[in-house]
Amino acid sequence: MLALGVGAVVFVVAAVAGSRGAVSARVTGVTAGDSLQIRVANGKRQKLHVLGISAPPKGSCFATQSAAATRALVLNRTVKLSAAGSSAYVRLSDGTDLGARLVTDGNAQIDTLGASFSRLPSYVPMQQAAETANKGLWGACAADLSVQLVATTTAVAVGGDVKYTATITNSGPLVAQNVDLDVRAPQGNPFDTAASESGHSGCSPAGWYATCSFDEIPAGGTASAFFTVAAKQEGRVAATALVRISGCISKACGNQPLHDSNVDNDRSGALTSIVPPPPPGEPIVPAQLPVDHWIAGGNCDPHYPTVCMPPPPPDFDCADLSFRNFQVLHDPTPKTPDPHSLDNNFDGIGCQFDDY
Repeated sequence: MLALGVGAVVFVVAAVAGSRGAVSARVTGVTAGDSLQIRVANGKRQKLHVLGISAPPKGSCFATQSAAATRALVLNRTVKLSAAGSSAYVRLSDGTDLGARLVTDGNAQIDTLGASFSRLPSYVPMQQAAETANKGLWGACAADLSVQLVATTTAVAVGGDVKYTATITNSGPLVAQNVDLDVRAPQGNPFDTAASESGHSGCSPAGWYATCSFDEIPAGGTASAFFTVAAKQEGRVAATALVRISGCISKACGNQPLHDSNVDNDRSGALTSIVPPPPPGEPIVPAQLPVDHWIAGGNCDPHYPTVCMPPPPPDFDCADLSFRNFQVLHDPTPKTPDPHSLDNNFDGIGCQFDDY
C-alpha cells in the first residue's frame, strides 16, 4: 500500500519562487530531518526548510533517526541553496541533492501537503523504491497486517451452510488503526451472517460481500470475524478476504503507521466443495481442493512441485488460495504460462503480489 498516491498527484513543474541562482550557506544546526539552521555569506542566521521533503516532527516515530541522518550529512558543512528564503533545495559539496538522498534512504518522505516543487517527478520513484524495501521510516513506522481465511469444513451439501473465520494479525511494529476487512462470498452462494468478537469493531453482510472495520489492532495482536454462507450452487468455490489500512501521509503522523509494510500477505482465500445432497446415510464426498504441500499420488499437477494443485478444470486463481510463494515450473520455455496462470511474472514463484 503506497503511502503516496502517485496516480492522484498532479505533477506541477514550477520554478522556485525568487530563485536567483545558488546561494552558499553554512549549516549550524539541524532541528529536524527537513529543518536546518543556516548562516549565509553575509553572516545572517535563519531557519531553512529543505524543499520537497517532509521529515517526522519531534515526538513522532523515527523523528530522532531522521534528524540524525540529516545532521550526519550537513552539520557544520557548507551547502548550496537553490534560492534565498525560508525554503530551498539543498545541495551537498559533492553535488548530491539532500532531499533526494533523504527520500532514497527512507529518512524523509515527499512533502505532498506543502508547496508545489519542480523535483516531484524525480522524487516519486525514489520514495516508491524506499517504501517497497521498507527502508528507514517505512520499516520503523509501519504495521504489517496479514489475513487468513479458513472454512470450517472442506465439503458441504447444497442447502447447508459454510462457515468461515477470518483472522487478522498485526506483526507491527506499530498499532494498526482503522483497519478494513473486505470478504467476498463464493459466486452464487451469498452471505447469511457476519460478526466480530473483537472490541471496537463491526461487520455487515450484504449478499455477495461483507465488510468489517476495526478501530485498532495492537502490534503482535489479532482480530477475528466470522461469516456464514448459504450453500446454494454446486462446485469447488472460493471465498476471498482482503485486509487494508490507510497509511498516514501528513507531517504530524505521530505513531500512526505510514503504510502496511508487506502487502503480499494481505489477501487470503478459502476453498470449499459444495456437492449434491448424498443419499440418506451416505457421507458427503468432497471434490479435490488445493493444499499447501505435495501429496504423492494425489492428482497434483507437476508444474507445482511443492503444493498439491489439481490440474484444471476448474481454474484456480491466487485469490482462491490461502498459501503463497510456492515453486512453479514452466514448460517448454520459461515464458509458457503454468496451467492455472499463478506465476504471471515468470519468476518461478507463484502467487506473489505482482502475480495477481
